[in-house]
Amino acid sequence: QLTGGIPPELGNLTDLLWLDLGLNQLSGEIPRELGNLSKLERLSLAVNRLTGEIPRELGNLTDMKVNSLGGNQLSGEIPRQLGNLTKLEWLSLAGNQLTGEIPRELGSLTNMTASYLAGNELTGCIPEGMRDVENSDLGALGILFCDELPEPPDSGNAGLLPPPPEGANALPQLALLALLLSACAGARRAVRGRRGQP
Repeated sequence: QLTGGIPPELGNLTDLLWLDLGLNQLSGEIPRELGNLSKLERLSLAVNRLTGEIPRELGNLTDMKVNSLGGNQLSGEIPRQLGNLTKLEWLSLAGNQLTGEIPRELGSLTNMTASYLAGNELTGCIPEGMRDVENSDLGALGILFCDELPEPPDSGNAGLLPPPPEGANALPQLALLALLLSACAGARRAVRGRRGQP
């Protein structure tokens, strides 16, 4: 059970292929110096007590196939630089405190076969390119794929609304809202009348 922080000096081990420090009690932030491990293929820091943001420098590790950072207390947004990891097969960021949207760049990682992002506070939509990931918890995120989002309201009916009367800007907000709703209802009745509907 290792404790304490991750030494930034590990970034000097430039021939390192695997770094597995998972299932310990490591604390503090992930050193950005790990982005110097240009030959690293596997990084596992899962199930520790790490805090802070995911260093964008990890996007320099273009040989990486496994990136497992789940089960920590990481915060902030997922760096879009992770989209540079074109050889990535396994991405686990689940069980942290990450916020913001999933970077669209992750949808271009065609070699990825496992993606775990649940247990965070992610918003927005899931890049459609991640739909084909074989093993994932994306369904537990409670958000849609980006290509499933509803279309914005049709602005073609805007002409049905009459212009607001002169001085409407001076009305209290609630009165103005009631006026607009009444105008909208009148426009709908007019359309139904032209169609011969009751």
